[in-house]
Amino acid sequence: MNKKLLSLAFFLLVAFAANAQYPLKTIAEVQTVSQQDLAAGNDASPLAITDTVRIRGVVIMDAGLSTIVGGKQIWIQTNDGSPFSGIDVYQPFPGSGTPGDAGTGILSLTEGDSVEITGHVEEFQGETEFVPNNTNPATPIQILGSGITVKSKLITVAELNDLNRNNILTTGEQYEGMYVELQNLTVSSVDYFANGSRVSFNVIDAAGNKMNVSDRFSSFRLPATGG
Repeated sequence: MNKKLLSLAFFLLVAFAANAQYPLKTIAEVQTVSQQDLAAGNDASPLAITDTVRIRGVVIMDAGLSTIVGGKQIWIQTNDGSPFSGIDVYQPFPGSGTPGDAGTGILSLTEGDSVEITGHVEEFQGETEFVPNNTNPATPIQILGSGITVKSKLITVAELNDLNRNNILTTGEQYEGMYVELQNLTVSSVDYFANGSRVSFNVIDAAGNKMNVSDRFSSFRLPATGG
């Protein structure tokens, strides 16, 4: 084997070994919280922020559509409808005002991509986020396949919220980060906030259980006004 090919083979072997050193976890292993903890109001992931792991899933939306600055946020799921099988993947800026996707490739992802991501868990306002590593490995998001049909799971508002719009963690937490469908709902109010620049709406089911639909995606946001 010539020296160039030998060097390339060695480089690929080292890169693979660097990535494979982190344990492969299912999304459910990252997300599953015991019923005891949920009943006590604790919905945080059992993984510590210091744990670097790999997870695999199917991208449920094109990148760039979330309202996070730069759109560097997607959701992935195992696509089988099982409990605790979805998660938010969020790539923060490496520094204030830094453009791009920090070299992770998150902005190139599209709906139906099958991916493996190396990163760690963080919690933000009650939601578990999986944050891709920035430097180790150099490419923390690997595309394993594409064109997979994303599947939704039919659920009810009663599993998520009660009459007063309070979260029911013991039955609703299992759907965090998943692509779900709710049917036969009535819009009960349309609520403008942030000085009228943003809007969300509440829906209720036949029993009066209520949930809020927020503007987490750019298509939900009001058009910009003013000159």
